Amino acid sequence: MRTMMCAIGALVMLAMEASAGISGFATWYTRQSSRSEGTSGITASGRLLDESQFWCALPERPPADGSGRRAWGRKIRITNTHTGKSIVCEQWDFGPGRGARARGVCVDLTPRAFVALGGNLNDGKLTVIAEVIK
Repeated sequence: MRTMMCAIGALVMLAMEASAGISGFATWYTRQSSRSEGTSGITASGRLLDESQFWCALPERPPADGSGRRAWGRKIRITNTHTGKSIVCEQWDFGPGRGARARGVCVDLTPRAFVALGGNLNDGKLTVIAEVIK
């Protein structure tokens, strides 16, 4: 199973590096929802989740440089496919979880980023395309 998940992660990463990006649903998350999932609100990059920033979590970690350090903070363009509105987020986290990915969620956003894309926090999801900005 782990090998299969690694292979899926590699395919997602290749798709993201292509200009077309990945499409699916965007949802939002908070420190409180992270705690309920057992992560205490600390992102995969080691930073405390800052809900007031335009941050996102993608299903693959950024590539590592020659020293093994990941390129956390890379820029990701998120586009609402219904309105055409785009924002640029920084990737500081790994996610969404497996269950959410199985339901078509391709990116988790901070509440500020979600609302900026035209999302309603009560509805909970938007249809988006996520692209790495080179």
